Amino acid sequence: MENIMPKRDGMLFVDQENLRNGANNYNSDYEYDFVNLRGELMEGLYTVRSYWFASWHPEYGRPNNFYTALDREGYRVVDSPRVERGNTYIEKGVDITLATEMLAHAFQDSYDTAVLVSGDSDYQRVVEQVQDRGKRVIVAGWDDSTSPKMKSQADRFVELNQIADAIKKE
Repeated sequence: MENIMPKRDGMLFVDQENLRNGANNYNSDYEYDFVNLRGELMEGLYTVRSYWFASWHPEYGRPNNFYTALDREGYRVVDSPRVERGNTYIEKGVDITLATEMLAHAFQDSYDTAVLVSGDSDYQRVVEQVQDRGKRVIVAGWDDSTSPKMKSQADRFVELNQIADAIKKE
């Protein structure tokens, strides 16, 4: 008998800062490929939309070439400039923006499965709320930079260390 189960709809939510920091901790020379990342994480899902949440340093300007490449590959970039705090610039508002999009789309029934690329425990309550809406949540993160709470809260945890070769930039 032919399998007539429809593909599940999925949305990808990437926290660039968490992804980049985890990759750097994994191997300081490691570079990931955002197309391969999506391909590996969204396998078996129909990708409704892919979001890339990022911030940039105002002294260096917005990385338009990188964002254009993301856009060409179907990512929706949501970004903001870093905010000066003392002698440094910090990311501000990115986590809450990602959380808002993930929750809003869950309530709009835009997806069946959310794939969150971040191990930050700040997202634990968001994951719970999305799951309470009947959605599955896959969390993908680097082993050393993913909180145990996020690993256990997720319906499935994908350890990026285990797929590092498949998502590596050539």
